[in-house]
Amino acid sequence: MDSLLEHIETPEQLIEVAPRLRELSRRGTIADFGSLKRLCSLFHELGSRPYGVHVHAVMVAIANVLLKQPAFRMRLLEDHAPFVQDIQARVANEPLTLEYQTPLWRVLFLLAHGSTQPGFKEQFRRGIAPRRFLELVEELPLADPAMLAPVLEELGKYWYALCYNYGSLVVVNAPRFWQALEKLSVTLSEKPTLLLPYKRALLQLCSLLLLFPESELASSFSMVKNLMLMVRMQVSSWLQEVETELYSSPHDFKIPQILHVLELYVLKAPSSVRCRIACCICSDPGCAVELKTETLALMGSSIVSSHMREALASILRTLELRYVQDSNTGSADIIRIQTVVPTTQASPSTLRPYLQTRKSCDTFVPVEDNESSASTQSSATRINPISTNIDDDDEDWTEDEKAAETDRIFTVLKRLNELGVVKTEGLPPISN
Repeated sequence: MDSLLEHIETPEQLIEVAPRLRELSRRGTIADFGSLKRLCSLFHELGSRPYGVHVHAVMVAIANVLLKQPAFRMRLLEDHAPFVQDIQARVANEPLTLEYQTPLWRVLFLLAHGSTQPGFKEQFRRGIAPRRFLELVEELPLADPAMLAPVLEELGKYWYALCYNYGSLVVVNAPRFWQALEKLSVTLSEKPTLLLPYKRALLQLCSLLLLFPESELASSFSMVKNLMLMVRMQVSSWLQEVETELYSSPHDFKIPQILHVLELYVLKAPSSVRCRIACCICSDPGCAVELKTETLALMGSSIVSSHMREALASILRTLELRYVQDSNTGSADIIRIQTVVPTTQASPSTLRPYLQTRKSCDTFVPVEDNESSASTQSSATRINPISTNIDDDDEDWTEDEKAAETDRIFTVLKRLNELGVVKTEGLPPISN
């Protein structure tokens, strides 16, 4: 690739060799950073050209190079800031077909994950991902899953990496995020055949909630149902591999990540939703998702990590369930804990101070479970919005508030690192 780029002088010449660059990027990479900087400068000169098949080929090549050369990411942020603006302008302003969007979001993800230095934060426009997420979810009913799912997944990775590495506040866009996420969840719940192609994208977007667990958002059953279906699919696949392999890690099937997200959603579920989830965990007759077999398998496995056990125990405890095992026979079961029902129930207004002082992962708003199309709008109104402008960020926060928010985010970094939410290792090159 370096030798090919050495002889390219104009944007027109770049367009001519774009297919060749794309092919080379799949098998190799750029060795000299100067060659990449040259390529990005030529791409910048293509700014007035419509984003077509040849410009797309150039972007695929750049995405593959950045994937294989992590050291180039920070240097590109340092030495060629206009390139970041070029990518964001394409994503934000052009009506691109789905097949053209994947490498653009991949590049933004890799650059956002390329450095944690605060000075680079200002290069990213934090309102783009929330707005595009809303727009893409609207396309879900008619879109080809093979095209839309990768775009949603890469968008979710970028948004997560931006928030994870720079402390950009997801909660600023919480109303729009929650509204779109619930609509996505309801659509997938109503059309179960779509869950398989969209499960990676859904998990990536759901994982954003791990960065603002203290928000006053209530989970609907559709949201939790999709996660439970993912648990069943992934645990079943993992158990099949365990039977044939000497060792198979649950991490390879993203089971820890799913469990941690499910734990948080269960904590945020109203009582009526929790009741339905408990029926699924116990595999009661008529339940939406039978999960007892998978739950028992995870609790009884000797290779499940302590973090996974803690997440499962938290889910069971929240649902007033208990894992029990007979010391003589070794048989295990999930049983319900008998509790005393209080004679009075606190109203949402009396719970408000309580919600604000409890630990972040314990908060939820007691609302009625509603699976109608109106639930998307109603859940959005249950949010305490910090901003109503999608392009707002944290400039209105005081220094003390920013410091507190930064401290809170870094307390969860160790756990999130184990989930692999923003890792770039193992990602395949983009092929088309």
